[in-house]
This record gives sequence, structure tokens and C-alpha cells, in this order.
Amino acid sequence: YEFKYADLDGANEISTSVPASNYSNKRFIYYSLSQDLIIDREPALSSWDITFTKYITPVQGTPYGVTGALSNQGIKIADATNIASPFTYVDYNAHTFSQEMNAIGYNWKTFDMSSFTYTLDNDRCFFIKDYNQNVWRIIFTQFDGSSTGNIEFNTQSLSSTSVGNIANTNNSLNIYPNPANNQDISIIYEAVDNNVSLKISDISGRVVYSNILPGGGLKRYSIPSYYFDKGVYIVSLNINNNILTDRLIIN
Repeated sequence: YEFKYADLDGANEISTSVPASNYSNKRFIYYSLSQDLIIDREPALSSWDITFTKYITPVQGTPYGVTGALSNQGIKIADATNIASPFTYVDYNAHTFSQEMNAIGYNWKTFDMSSFTYTLDNDRCFFIKDYNQNVWRIIFTQFDGSSTGNIEFNTQSLSSTSVGNIANTNNSLNIYPNPANNQDISIIYEAVDNNVSLKISDISGRVVYSNILPGGGLKRYSIPSYYFDKGVYIVSLNINNNILTDRLIIN
């Protein structure tokens, strides 16, 4: 990206460029006008699921600054309301998961005008499904207000990295190299069954590669690098309806 900026009278014009290709694994590129400097403010896409932040969103039809949580692309959120005991509630399959970045958002709290304090919903929890299909339960327990933005919450893992009914522990999945850089990808797996299918999706859910693989023992399957752009992918191996997943990073 190339851009220019200057004082209001047109003086002190500065031209600069930002090599966007260097930030393909980031959501945003940050630039400080006061320091004339690119600032690396966020972690790699593959290393975070949700962020607690202040952002602007319509409130009663008017753009307004709020404090809440936004999710990364491809992270799935389910909102469970009217739950009698959120700290023991685990039935995430009873709720619809959304990939909207503001699926958690800010309205898990309300502002009490009489006491000028925030009240949290004590009958609500959220379920978060990460890139590896792990499911986490999050319950907000305290919010100090927008002046500090301090948020307290409780979180608990509700599932392992494998999805489905993993009855046979002899099934396994490994990816090499990972991360990869202009290299063919090797899928190394052990499947005691012959019914094996492979699916690789980007973090938006778009399938970029799929195939039927041989089973019956330890196998190695190679995929040419030209199938993948830079980014994060989810590798799913379905072995007789038992699904193993892992994350693949292409630099």
C-alpha cells in the first residue's frame, strides 16, 4: 500500500509505502502518523481466537463506542441464554454456532442508570469452537466499566482436539512440515480402517482440497504446495466417521 499525508495546510507532506505481503498472517496493518512508523500490534492469525477490546458498533441506530469481545475469522460462537446454571451447563450441541465476529459482542451486560454500574447476565454463557474444533465455555463474571475496560471471565474446555466418536485410539494424524513455506505438504496418518477421507479448509470454511485416501496402517500422503496460499488451514481426516483435525500454517 502507498499513501500520503500532510498538515491541513498541505505542508510537511510525507509519502510512504507498506509492503502488505509482509503482513499476510495478520488481520490489520498499523501505522503511526505521529512517528511515521509501521507498528506491529497484533499476533499472527493462527495464535488467537477472541480479543477483548473497545470497538464502534450501532447502538439503537447510532454508532457508539462499546467494550466487548470480537472473534477471529473462522472461530465459531454459540450464545446460550436463559440457562439456570451456566457454570455447569455443557450442552453446546443444543445451540447454533455463528462465525460473525461480534457473536459475543457487548450485550452480555447492561448499564443500570440508577446505580451507574453494569449488571452482567447471570443466566448466560458462550461456547467457542476454535480452529481445532475444541469447544470452550466462557462466562463473564465482572466488568469494571468502559473507563478501564477491565473484564473478568471464567473459561473451561469441554472437548478434546478430536471431533466425533473417537473409539479407536490407533488412528493418528500428523502434518509435515508445519509451518510450511513453498514446500509440499505430507499428511502422515495411521488408519486401521479403509474408509478414509481428507478435507482441508481455510479459516473461512472454504474447502481448498479433498480426496479419498488409502487406509489399513501407517500411510504418507503428499499434497503439492500450489494448492495453498499463505494463511491458516484446518486439516480434517475422516476415518470411518471418526474425525481427526489439525491446523496447517503456510508462511
